Amino acid sequence: AHSNARQEILERILYSKSIKRFGENWLGRINKINTLAEAREIGLPVPKTIVTTDREELRSFMNDCTNGVITKSLDVSFYAQDHAKDHFITYSQFTAEVMTNDITSCPERFALTIFQEKLNKLYEIRSFYWKGAFYSQAYFTQLNGSSLVDGRKFSQWKPVRALPYNLEEKYKQRLTRLMNLLHLETGSIDLVRTRDNRIVFLEVNPRGQFGYLSKSGNFYLEREIAKSL
Repeated sequence: AHSNARQEILERILYSKSIKRFGENWLGRINKINTLAEAREIGLPVPKTIVTTDREELRSFMNDCTNGVITKSLDVSFYAQDHAKDHFITYSQFTAEVMTNDITSCPERFALTIFQEKLNKLYEIRSFYWKGAFYSQAYFTQLNGSSLVDGRKFSQWKPVRALPYNLEEKYKQRLTRLMNLLHLETGSIDLVRTRDNRIVFLEVNPRGQFGYLSKSGNFYLEREIAKSL
């Protein structure tokens, strides 16, 4: 009975419209494929994408992508820590390039997986959206060998160079429309500036971390959020 009462109180807090809060507590994830479809519909460029379980379909898709193919988590990324004798071992998922040998060695049928064209990146953009405002940084991931495919893979001894970025107004308008369609008042948006000067939308994380961006970009997001609340 005590547990049920506690759960009822928690649900009242989470779903109450009268309590000021940051983000939507009920929404820990969104459908990445639906989000890509919505983004494309409103004029945001997105990577070529397939979701498949078939090796030959993947092989055909790879032949259509001149710059290569990547795969990443279809849902939220897996992250876990394991206790070793004197330290933690961290396991996490990253975006990875798919090689021809990977296709040859995989079974004819495999688990449902997302594949996308590999973009010829100039740099990556992380944009934190908060109630109509954008706080963006460019990350020069292509300067570090470890972060060429996934910008999160870098050494603390050689971090990725980052600079505040003024996102073009037309992209702000389209992204604002996308966030409204997704019923999100906040989220971390991932974009890429390609070498042929396109801005390509990758995804939005409703619970994306903003601490690093806030600190390195001098945005003081914690203060802005606190003032709003």
